[in-house]
Amino acid sequence: MFRKVATFVLVASFAFIAAGCGTLFRGHRVGKTPSNRIDPTILILDCCGLLFGLIPGVVALVLDFGNNTIYFSATEVGGMPSNTENMTAIKVDDMSEEAIAAALSKALGREVRYDQINFASR
Repeated sequence: MFRKVATFVLVASFAFIAAGCGTLFRGHRVGKTPSNRIDPTILILDCCGLLFGLIPGVVALVLDFGNNTIYFSATEVGGMPSNTENMTAIKVDDMSEEAIAAALSKALGREVRYDQINFASR
């Protein structure tokens, strides 16, 4: 009986440690531009991994810092998207609906109404 409980605790501990590895579960951040904001979930799980198993916790922490997966990516915190080659900045004199629609109409060369604009949420 003790052997089954010990095996369960050991497996559960390693699963908990691996769950903190941002490289495994936040793989979409690998290779992306990191922001300066640390993801607290990954940091807490990595630190818990250090408490439960020193070597796997250190490995997870080093991997996360090395791959920048411990940080939110720049696009996750509202930074510029990575593909900006087809983007153009448009100057708007004031932030009224009419001014925004007029600036877009001028830049696009066609009439744009404010209610037609789809503001993508981040």
